[in-house]
Amino acid sequence: MRGGRRVASGEWRVGKIAGGEQPAQAPFISRQALIANGRSPLTTCHSPLARHPERGAVNIYFIVIAGTLLFGFMFFAVDFGRLYLIQAELQTAADAAALAAAKGLVGTANSTVHATQQLNASFDNTDAGDNRVNLRQNQLGAGASGFDPQISFDFFSTRTDALSAGGSGGATGADAKYVRVTMSVQVPLFFGKFINTNLLNQTVVASAVAGMSGPVCSACGIDSLAVVDPSGGSDPVNFGLSPGNFYTLYLTNSLATSTGCNVTAPSALNGTDGNILLEYTVLNRTPAIQQSDPDSTLFSLGAGGMQQADSVVIGQPETPAADSYSSCPGQEILCGLNTRFGVDSSLNACGDGSIAGGLFVTIASQYMADTDVGANTYNAGVGLQDFATEYDLDDAPSNLRRVLTVPLVDSVDSLNVVNFAQFLVEPSDTVSEGVDPSLNTGAFRAQYITTLSGSSPVPLRCVGSGGECNVQFGAGRTVLH
Repeated sequence: MRGGRRVASGEWRVGKIAGGEQPAQAPFISRQALIANGRSPLTTCHSPLARHPERGAVNIYFIVIAGTLLFGFMFFAVDFGRLYLIQAELQTAADAAALAAAKGLVGTANSTVHATQQLNASFDNTDAGDNRVNLRQNQLGAGASGFDPQISFDFFSTRTDALSAGGSGGATGADAKYVRVTMSVQVPLFFGKFINTNLLNQTVVASAVAGMSGPVCSACGIDSLAVVDPSGGSDPVNFGLSPGNFYTLYLTNSLATSTGCNVTAPSALNGTDGNILLEYTVLNRTPAIQQSDPDSTLFSLGAGGMQQADSVVIGQPETPAADSYSSCPGQEILCGLNTRFGVDSSLNACGDGSIAGGLFVTIASQYMADTDVGANTYNAGVGLQDFATEYDLDDAPSNLRRVLTVPLVDSVDSLNVVNFAQFLVEPSDTVSEGVDPSLNTGAFRAQYITTLSGSSPVPLRCVGSGGECNVQFGAGRTVLH
């Protein structure tokens, strides 16, 4: 070969030729040549691992350590993911239990008893609708197995105490306005125990506080009897009324004159405040159970209030109901109110043909009575039942059918809504049951119910949308805090 020379080892080296030194090149050497020169063909592969065998050991160590860490993270991800899932389920259960209990806090003597019943009902598994954890595999209430669930609750008179860990609890009766529910479970870990033998279980805790919200500006599904503010706007808290006092409510003359029922302010009914009589009118609204004629519509507004789709907004004006009826509208309203007492319309003027031709006998059956009709002699007199101490004393909670949530208006002419108020309809002392439908004034007795802070005690069933107001006292709804 040109410019080359052979060396003793049998390899070729490229010599110096014109143009300078050429890179050395090694030609192919056969297996036989290697063996003939005393070299093993197995040692001629210049592999990095062959020259540095410790590199392979390092790679193995790295794989082992990285794999251990990776699987460790995976194990922790499984355990922590499961804990977060159960914590979210437990919080949902605590929220539901608190809301259920808070709905029972209506300002009566038995309110905490009934609130406790409703709280326990949220964990009742008889209908498979109870709140559970661990993808609904584990119960939380009575009969629970596994996870050792613990449930505690307390009642409070103020929101501040309910939200404070050291708040003063133990509120009872009408003083109880808020409830705090605390729950915990012991969750067994799948992989944590292999890393630390003390990590057999992890405690998961959830807490919820529920109670009355602040005053709302819009309410729906309430009663359509609009009461005129007797204070003329001078008292934004109680509107000139005394909490717990009994008052006479009567229908305004402007709604009754078209039917020949000339209504004037009546004398105060027996046992009610003689200085303040509350004038009311009926708003032009659709009743909860729609009817096809004006008489039945007016009756139904007295029996069950307006439909849930109808909202009344503070600061906005309303329109009065139609003024064409076959009988005195005050009597038709009283016939509707009597359904709240479970009065059989066929046994009085509401069904004997004297009022609206006996039209109400059939539709009266569409409405249920209050579970507490108040047909007793109470401390204040016959039928005058005190809401806070004498109403809703049965084992089962009342359905509150006799509680009216009404809009307060500035006058029967302008009908500008200024707030909402609540009254307990009282039975008359001149008839054996319910209110007296013979009064063409539409007069009946009712107790003004409110808390010491000026809030309505019974939560609203429905809150409307829209509306802006600056009221600091009034009706609210049950919410989480």
